[in-house]
Amino acid sequence: MTHRVLYVENDHGAVGGSARALTSLIRHLDRDRFEPVATLAETSPSPLRATLRDLDCRVVPLGRSPLPRPADSLGDGDQPGLATKLRQRIGAFLRRDVELGLRLIRLLQRERIDLVHANNNLRVNRYASWAAGRCGLPVVAHPRFLFPPNRADAANARRVRAICCISQQVRDSLAPIESLCDIRLVYDGVDIPAQAPDPPALAPNPTIAAVGRLVGWKGQHTLIHAAPRVLERHPGARIVLAGSGDPQGAYEANLRRDVEALGIADRVEFCGHVDDMQRFYRERADIVVHCSVTPEPFGLVMAEAMAASRPLVASDLGASAEIVEHEKTGLLYRAGDSDALADALLRMLDRPAWAQDLARHGFERAAERFDA
Repeated sequence: MTHRVLYVENDHGAVGGSARALTSLIRHLDRDRFEPVATLAETSPSPLRATLRDLDCRVVPLGRSPLPRPADSLGDGDQPGLATKLRQRIGAFLRRDVELGLRLIRLLQRERIDLVHANNNLRVNRYASWAAGRCGLPVVAHPRFLFPPNRADAANARRVRAICCISQQVRDSLAPIESLCDIRLVYDGVDIPAQAPDPPALAPNPTIAAVGRLVGWKGQHTLIHAAPRVLERHPGARIVLAGSGDPQGAYEANLRRDVEALGIADRVEFCGHVDDMQRFYRERADIVVHCSVTPEPFGLVMAEAMAASRPLVASDLGASAEIVEHEKTGLLYRAGDSDALADALLRMLDRPAWAQDLARHGFERAAERFDA
């Protein structure tokens, strides 16, 4: 018997780790037992649609209206106080959740769904668990943020059959509700080559790649400000930033201004969104840098880099220490500290044979713990 699984993804138009992990789940699904259907609660057409359809996954857009600004419903001369703005914001969220929930109930019935897989945390997906409960369907939640649950999350947890945590960090954050449902540690998976790729030589012209959306908390500015020291000692090196910017482009614009001000514009490339990550690691990345300045719930880039046998330097927040064994499978540095990042990169570039050993051990760890 084949069961129809609905994957609910709250897509914001930028394909980040959450969406990429979802495509990996669907790619590796046992199609003799499960038939995937995906719905995107998107505010604009998502590039994820085409990717999912290429995986032979039916895509049913759910749609989502942008939240109104707090003062939209007031007259021109009114100046709302903080309490009024807060009530308006809460009301807007509730109205949108109800609207999405009602749409989802109709979709669940029409598509004859057997299981709902909410590809994010309890708070973001409260409309999905509510709708599934109204239809008598089991729900699996897959939290991809780090924050302590509130009372509403606790109430929502009672509707959920199981929660898959992508790191121990996420699992620990859910300790207050662990008695309410089945909570399990299930690391995100990556594709592991049948044979370990050869680590790069790192000479004479190494490329240092940071992979991730160009948003402030991903911390690419740390690498930009570390770059002058690295480039001074290794003039053949280049910096590549792979990832799309935020819709307003403010952070990317700041990065570009910093690159110009530091006089390294000819050594730094902004290559935008990358579809084929395995090819990117193979052809464009000799060292991979993970530079988030707030805790990562997992950090898919780290596992991908290790699976590609690339030397890895990662900030020490969140789940990094679960993925990277410092000085064995990569290097950890103090998050947000450009000097510490420069030191770590120079250690690798100055000792390329040692960096290759780190990459080999990194591949072994990825194959053991993060095979999709």
